[in-house]
Amino acid sequence: KILGWSMTKSITSAVLGLLEKEGRVNAEQDHLFTDWENDQRSKITLNNLLQMNSGLEWVEDYNNISDVSKMLFLESDMPNIQLHKKLVGSPNKSWNYSSGTTNLLSAFIRNQFKSHQEYLDYWYSGLIDKIGMRSMLIETDANGTYVGSSYGWATPRDWGKFGLLYLHNGNWNGAQ
Repeated sequence: KILGWSMTKSITSAVLGLLEKEGRVNAEQDHLFTDWENDQRSKITLNNLLQMNSGLEWVEDYNNISDVSKMLFLESDMPNIQLHKKLVGSPNKSWNYSSGTTNLLSAFIRNQFKSHQEYLDYWYSGLIDKIGMRSMLIETDANGTYVGSSYGWATPRDWGKFGLLYLHNGNWNGAQ
């Protein structure tokens, strides 16, 4: 297996797409987290997080100790670091590459399920198993949230299957 690093972000995006297809979420919905209700962050949409244009503060620098290295190597609750970042730009107008926002999306996905086990199973039953990525393993943080930004492991062949899913616009052997 190889570590997918940012390819894992696309797995997270696809899982969110499945939830939208089922009508459980909407990419344009805002008011995503109760911690954001009393400030301008309440206007951030799922789409803003997906496109990394939320306006949230974040430093993704692998040459120095930064937000991303602290998150990936020190945090037990990885989405929490991004959840508490302040707004430094305008949603939909400020692009900033951010693994933090992807892990925030993973926490948002987790909140869509009644139980933790349903959340863990959905990524596999809804996507990974359906396209035969038998080697796929996505790690969780110590709090049990998938590290949807970075920690997906699979064989090159299975990563290729995921690439084929995208190449065919989400169609796998006739199933959308």
